[in-house]
Amino acid sequence: MAGIAAGAEAGARARRSYYDDYDYYPRRRPAYPRPDDRDEDEDDTIYRFMVAEDDYGAYVYHDEEGYAQGFEIDLLLEVCRRADKKCYFTMDKAEHCWYNEGGHEYPGVGLLAGWYAGCMGFFPTVERKNSFDFTRSFTKTPEVTVWYNKDALNQTNYSIGFVKGWAATPACLDRQSDQEWFGRLGQYTQVYFETMKDMLAGLRSGEVDGILGPQILSRVLEEEGFSHVDPHFQCTTGGAAVMFRYGSDASWWNKVLDDMVEDGDFRDFCRRSARTHADHGELFCDLD
Repeated sequence: MAGIAAGAEAGARARRSYYDDYDYYPRRRPAYPRPDDRDEDEDDTIYRFMVAEDDYGAYVYHDEEGYAQGFEIDLLLEVCRRADKKCYFTMDKAEHCWYNEGGHEYPGVGLLAGWYAGCMGFFPTVERKNSFDFTRSFTKTPEVTVWYNKDALNQTNYSIGFVKGWAATPACLDRQSDQEWFGRLGQYTQVYFETMKDMLAGLRSGEVDGILGPQILSRVLEEEGFSHVDPHFQCTTGGAAVMFRYGSDASWWNKVLDDMVEDGDFRDFCRRSARTHADHGELFCDLD
């Protein structure tokens, strides 16, 4: 029995998450101080943030018990704790913040209607900046490329997969004037997938001949024998950030993140989070 008890205790320690180090896991307790501990001039606004319901590696995923975990959630709770803000997150469809339809991009109802104060992990693009504002980026600006089945280059009629709502769009691909092999609008069939997982399944099954995907897929897809186009290129004007409506006060978020970067706390935070979520992929924090 002692051995069983010891094993159970060790298992419990192994399952400890980032939330267990702090007393503000939003599903069990408030992510802010108790009312009696607050000053009268402190902000009583409740900030609700959308976290996209998908598997984004170490950034967002679900653990074995089904709870949402990942760097983006860690960062949200840490920034709110430091800013002394009441914050919660909601898992929702990315299209409620931004979506693609008929080859065009549109702002999502969730942010327009005020369901959320901000949308976590969205990348700034020229198209998105026409509608929404962005905080300071917390990841590096990602590079993307087209991954393809080798036989696709010999075809005259091929298809390329995209994820709905992603910044890696046909318009971005069309802007790559130095890419002569692929990617001109009208030269290929566009196929849209709901999630990255679905898009990868489409590539593996042959449903599409290629996909426009981030560089972080390199290790997996190269091991599986897929080829990619060089050089990689960028579809965004910065790294992942929080997307807000214009006119919203996001200064508190930027101030906390600026201070964390300047003090070196953000580097330590990223390293800690990278260790916590190492089994789910790499993190690419913007430390400058």
